[in-house]
Amino acid sequence: MCKRAGTFLFGCILVGAVGAIVLVAMYGSVRAGFARLNGSELLLLPDKVDVANHAEDGDGTVAGHFTIKNLTGRSIMVSGARVDCGCVSVTSPLPFSLMSGEEKQVEFTFEPSSGGSPTSQSIVLYTDSRADPELVAVVSSAGQE
Repeated sequence: MCKRAGTFLFGCILVGAVGAIVLVAMYGSVRAGFARLNGSELLLLPDKVDVANHAEDGDGTVAGHFTIKNLTGRSIMVSGARVDCGCVSVTSPLPFSLMSGEEKQVEFTFEPSSGGSPTSQSIVLYTDSRADPELVAVVSSAGQE
């Protein structure tokens, strides 16, 4: 009885490991593979950026970035962005196209509140993806996520 259970457990682990290897081979990471299996066409990494430890520029702003990866076999256009307030701006040129499997960094600047209190703002990117027409990245300061 124990031998059969051990064989079954080993088989499950082996199947899981092979599945993980296949996802990494096809999509570059297990996370990207699971995102694609769940119907996503784009992956945003990270989806939350904490700029608390980023160095400020001379004007009090901090710069940061996140990465968008195209998980499909076709080109996807990132056509524009919307921000919550004037304290956040996307500095990467928009629009841009992501070819199949391509990754691009989207750069932004963020001006944290002058009092040093925790702040969190959203950047919404608009795409022509059927599954992911809007991607939301959250930018925060003072250790908030």
